[in-house]
Amino acid sequence: MPEKREGKSINRKKIFLLLGPALFLLTFIPFGGMALKVRLALGTILWMGVWWVTMPVPPAITAFLPVVINALFSLTEMSAIISCYSAELIFLLAGADLITMAWSATGVDKRIAAHGLALVGTSVKQQVLVWFLMATLLSAVLPNTVVAAVLCSIAISMLRFVGEGDVKNSRTASLVLMAIVWGANNGGMLTPLGGAMNLITVSYIESFTGSELIYTDWVIKLLPFGLAITAITAAFLMLTRCDKKTLDGSKGYFKDMCRSFPKLSRAGKISLAVFAAAAVLAFTRQLYQSALPGLKPGFVFLTGGLLMFFLKDDDGEAVITWEKAEKNLMWGLFFLFAGGTALGALVNGSGAVDAFAGLISNMHMESELVLIFIIVTVNVVLSDIINNTACAAVTIPIVIGIAQGLDLPVIPYLWIATVSYNLSFSLPTSIRAIPIGYGLDAGFMFRRGLVLTGLMIVTVTLIGWLCVSFWPAFGLLSI
Repeated sequence: MPEKREGKSINRKKIFLLLGPALFLLTFIPFGGMALKVRLALGTILWMGVWWVTMPVPPAITAFLPVVINALFSLTEMSAIISCYSAELIFLLAGADLITMAWSATGVDKRIAAHGLALVGTSVKQQVLVWFLMATLLSAVLPNTVVAAVLCSIAISMLRFVGEGDVKNSRTASLVLMAIVWGANNGGMLTPLGGAMNLITVSYIESFTGSELIYTDWVIKLLPFGLAITAITAAFLMLTRCDKKTLDGSKGYFKDMCRSFPKLSRAGKISLAVFAAAAVLAFTRQLYQSALPGLKPGFVFLTGGLLMFFLKDDDGEAVITWEKAEKNLMWGLFFLFAGGTALGALVNGSGAVDAFAGLISNMHMESELVLIFIIVTVNVVLSDIINNTACAAVTIPIVIGIAQGLDLPVIPYLWIATVSYNLSFSLPTSIRAIPIGYGLDAGFMFRRGLVLTGLMIVTVTLIGWLCVSFWPAFGLLSI
């Protein structure tokens, strides 16, 4: 039986491998009065979309398709494509990755989690709420994958200690792990530092406006969404039935863990201080923008990341070496981000966005509420099926085209789209695969996530419509 399942899996992989280029080749056939360049750009979206959804090859390989297709068919200037693979925001990802790598090496990440959880009582509801809030807050400034992985590993240790290690058969353990992964998912939207999908939005906003995005703008504009989404998710978790009311020994477990930590090393303190300084500089950019126009957030974090190579532990050994960085840097994520922005450059340069905008304008869609509902629903579903970074890369150019085609301001719809990329609760894809690996029943998460997804779609649609309709500053940026 396992051999048959493996054979079927290989066959599906081959089908999806061929489906992507097959859809691309179909766009050579004239349709809709579109120019060949426009059709090929749309074919590239289909090809990359299929491969990113079904993953017959690693997603980083798919990310290089814009270079190959543009080299063959010259859809736009190659410099516009190549520049995406050396964008400033890739350096931000690399720098933040190096700093958090030093956190892991010096135990800073575990200390933050353990000291926070040592304050919690033995109530299961309190445990679930604090795990959720901690994941939400940490993922606002750290990659949500890192947050989910670190907190889930600590939670599993605690759950085993209190006799709830059988996650599949423990409603309590399932709720804790689900709270972590949902919190890490939600918190990513709160700041641009929360994930690569956010940096794709930053890249498009800066490209569209021709101006640098000040990060405080992001926080202010998305705050109403963040507060509502956090409150609803927390309430949903609190109302979910649990088989236990208390976890005897959980508070003591974390207190013992905190006491067991040796004194934080000098390297740990420096890595923590460097990250804090980089985050502060990123969010106070407007204070020094005129004096240091080249010191953008990406280069601030890269500088901090490079400093990690010069940190020594108490034995005089390097905390981070290039060999370690080479193995542990999230190269695939860097290329995925770059491929997404390169796809956008290809679509824009080919004239596909203008053609799509023209088609949309002919639809005479009158209701902005309905339009927002469609954008949110499509993005939420897609980001649940594939990772939200790939979803943002594929759909942001389309959102821009829709707004332009209907003569609507683009920036508000980019904010709404960005929120919707961070509302994935159901399927075991992306970071939601982490708790599944620890034994969380995928069906349990899917059933509850489906209900929460429906609540979120309605909530974000209504808040988005209210912001577009009654908050004039929602579409304005600080320049």
